[in-house]
Amino acid sequence: MTLEQITALLENLFKALLQKLMTGKIRVEELDLAAQSQRFGK
Repeated sequence: MTLEQITALLENLFKALLQKLMTGKIRVEELDLAAQSQRFGK
């Protein structure tokens, strides 16, 4: 994948997740952010 393709993919993911959060289809409390932080070494 090129950098442009990865950037487009991440932008689409962000927009999709934001839409679901804003419409209440998913809730922040349902997200396991601690697991994601560990996954990315933060």
